[in-house]
Amino acid sequence: MGLFNRSKKASLQLDETPKPPNTKSFDSSIKFNKNKVKDFMVKAVGGVMSQSDARERFKRPEYNLWEIKEASEADSYIKISFSKYSYLIYKAGATLKGEDQRVSYLEKRFRMMSFATQKPMDILFQEVADDMIKYSNAFLIKKRIDSIPGLRLQPVLADKIVGGYFRVDPASIKIKRDKNGNVLKYEQGYGDNKKEFFPRDVIHFYMDKDANNAFGTPRIIAALEDVKLLRKIEGNITALIYRFSMPLYQWMVGLPEVGMQATDTEIAKAKREVENSTLDGIVITNERTTIKAIGAEGTALNAEGYLRYFEDRVFSALGVSASQMGRGGAKQDSESMEAQIHDTVKYVQRIMSIFIKEMSLSELLLEGG
Repeated sequence: MGLFNRSKKASLQLDETPKPPNTKSFDSSIKFNKNKVKDFMVKAVGGVMSQSDARERFKRPEYNLWEIKEASEADSYIKISFSKYSYLIYKAGATLKGEDQRVSYLEKRFRMMSFATQKPMDILFQEVADDMIKYSNAFLIKKRIDSIPGLRLQPVLADKIVGGYFRVDPASIKIKRDKNGNVLKYEQGYGDNKKEFFPRDVIHFYMDKDANNAFGTPRIIAALEDVKLLRKIEGNITALIYRFSMPLYQWMVGLPEVGMQATDTEIAKAKREVENSTLDGIVITNERTTIKAIGAEGTALNAEGYLRYFEDRVFSALGVSASQMGRGGAKQDSESMEAQIHDTVKYVQRIMSIFIKEMSLSELLLEGG
């Protein structure tokens, strides 16, 4: 017995007449033998590092996704750079291409999923793109149901068919693997509210994944330290401005000559005068009193060059140009960086297309025959 079995009544005659996209458009004589699916699955045989033989351990991502999440919400540079990439991915929308019969069927399944989950599939995949840009990882959990009215479907990987997909936070995912790197289970949730899922019920989108890791490597990791250093320097500059923006006044009473030194009474009087004076007031003194404003006097550090250097480092790590971040800059630099952004967007689109086609559309097509 093979993966597909054809009933004895099946005809080998080709029908060139196009069939309408309804429930009978698929050859019901082809039956999917789900009991033979395991014969077609190939497991990894290589070993991975830092994996114990015990199969009871769920492991967090190799990188701190929570730090990325907080940085994307708190830092304007990171948030804007993420937005520029995310907006371009779905700028032209998304389309299904292929045989009319299959495309019509998939569009119908997606419309029914959108209605059942109360989230349009285009929005769902846009959210997947957002997670891919932010974390280089995205997760969809499959919700399985018994049947869909109007469609004759057969379960493939489980005892129920796919009824919808739900996006979950990549930072809330842990993965259990064996010593060869095969994924055994996923755990999702926070605190006491956790659930476990088999690999067949999870679609894990990833890119830039190290061979030893279970998660993809976030592209923002290389920029986080540069952003932290830039913000620290900006904080020091803020403290410098606060310290020297208001001048410190020195009021000298008396003269450094014999018989001309100030008495305690004169000093106390000058002190009361300062305490009782207004900010915009003036003080009239004799020749034995001098008022001097003390500031940075040209000796403070000029940090403009440092700020520009580290800001450029941050822009380079984030993959954006100064002009794209509202800093001006040369036109040729802006055009070159714009081309690089489009290349990155095309790469992410290609990765998403592969996962959607292989991990989602294939199962839906098999369910439909």
